[in-house]
Amino acid sequence: MKTAEDAKDAEGTKLDEITGAVVDAAMKVHTALGPGLLESVYEKCLKHELTKRGLRVESQLWLPVSYDGILSKADTRLIYSWKGKWWWN
Repeated sequence: MKTAEDAKDAEGTKLDEITGAVVDAAMKVHTALGPGLLESVYEKCLKHELTKRGLRVESQLWLPVSYDGILSKADTRLIYSWKGKWWWN
């Protein structure tokens, strides 16, 4: 019988696998393209590489920021989102 700790370990292992795939994909893109291009070029290629690896990703999503009762969408965008895990710019 699986315990809650077993489920947590499985989730952690899955996250480690995904993290490894993301780092590997980023290295592949950077190695192929080299330095000096616009960020948008790397972003598009990385999204393509992650999709090829079976990851569902979304990019450039608006991220509302709430502070002290006010809501702002002031140029804060998610770069990538996977299952609620966010990387932003």
